[in-house]
Amino acid sequence: MTGIIWPWERKKVQRELDSVEDMLESVFKPVDARPSFTADLRKRLVRKQGPLAKASLTTLELVLLIGGAIAGVLVFFFTVVRTVAGWLTGRRGKKAAAKRAPDEKAAEKPQGKLKTKKRAA
Repeated sequence: MTGIIWPWERKKVQRELDSVEDMLESVFKPVDARPSFTADLRKRLVRKQGPLAKASLTTLELVLLIGGAIAGVLVFFFTVVRTVAGWLTGRRGKKAAAKRAPDEKAAEKPQGKLKTKKRAA
């Protein structure tokens, strides 16, 4: 039985489902698990201890998480060291001034009139 269960077929489907459930309930009886199986299962399910045990991260996810954090800290540290070194040596100020100089020189030159060809009338 696949697809849509139409409202007019719902009672029939419910009766069939109830009869199947009753039949399965009479055939199958629950079995008590062996104590060794229960202990082994509990041991495998609760073996992880620590702060990330509840998150249940796989080894690959854990390696990628730690690697990304280390890479982010290194990039941040490199940027801070580079900025401080630039301030101490004065290179960042000179580079900024050197970049601004051509633009300022171009702005100082007066713009001439554009020469255009006259059309014959």
